[in-house]
Amino acid sequence: MNAVVSRRKNKFHLAKRASKKGGLRYALYWIFSFSLTLWFSWVIYSKNPGGILSGKLSDFFQAFLGQAEYLFPVLFLYGLIAILSKIKKPHKGVITLLASSFMILASVSCLLNLGEKHISSVLNGGWLGNFTQEVLSNVFGEAGVAIFAAALFMAGFQLLFKISWRNFFRKFLKIVVNDYRDWLNARRELKIRISQLGSKKNEYPQLKPVLEGGTFTSNENGVNKSETL
Repeated sequence: MNAVVSRRKNKFHLAKRASKKGGLRYALYWIFSFSLTLWFSWVIYSKNPGGILSGKLSDFFQAFLGQAEYLFPVLFLYGLIAILSKIKKPHKGVITLLASSFMILASVSCLLNLGEKHISSVLNGGWLGNFTQEVLSNVFGEAGVAIFAAALFMAGFQLLFKISWRNFFRKFLKIVVNDYRDWLNARRELKIRISQLGSKKNEYPQLKPVLEGGTFTSNENGVNKSETL
């Protein structure tokens, strides 16, 4: 009997120690993830990050992603939070997160390259934008690049954030319809106020001034009155 009790106590203590180690490891994961995200943000958003590794990494992001690099820290942080929230589960969705993030970055880089070509030379999509644009252009032609780049962005956004585009467009259409109705009501009220101001203007007496030494007449309540200056 004593052996059974002591065995149970040992299992309880072992489970407690494992729980403490797991909690510490989980906290270290979060600390390391946020520290890495802050460092990436500093490297990307700072013009002069300093340091050998930071400088080379900044040049790499700029050359590979262009101005789409500004999205990388946001996607990186979201992916880390999604993975760490499922750290104890066997399937964490890492492949889906990587694929959707790549689709978003590739589509934005491609659209930036199109903007550089047709809108402003300031825009830059980097190597990834050039590669994506070349692939889409070879498959769908020049006209289909923007269309399928936008479709690639929506698909990646859907995979990453699980947005229902059907509900999104339904709500957007509802907002547009309500806004149009409000505009019609405002226009109707404006016409009524203008007509009311016109009717009030006709109620005032009509004065007809003349030169000095002459007379002026007024029409008040249907009776003409004249006075001499």
